[in-house]
Amino acid sequence: MKLIRFFFRILMAPVALLMTTFLVPLALLLALSTRVLAIISTIGVLLALLLFVTGDHHNGGIFLLLAFLISPYGLPMIAEWLWKRLADARGVMWRFVFG
Repeated sequence: MKLIRFFFRILMAPVALLMTTFLVPLALLLALSTRVLAIISTIGVLLALLLFVTGDHHNGGIFLLLAFLISPYGLPMIAEWLWKRLADARGVMWRFVFG
């Protein structure tokens, strides 16, 4: 049983290392994209308000929906949730390999 566990640890070590090298740049990309998308979302809200003032309510509503999706409460929050789950899985792998 210990021999099988030893081989499993040897097989999982490169996967855990690969996940670590993958998650660090992904965290940086997530942080930068959240900031950029927040600025674009603000511009989208302003354009939606402009459309509401001019009387184009349908397109204003579409712009508001799109602005919400790219705001920090939309898709970036989903991406952050997924990143946290990947980081948790990486932690479990590291504990298995070195535990």
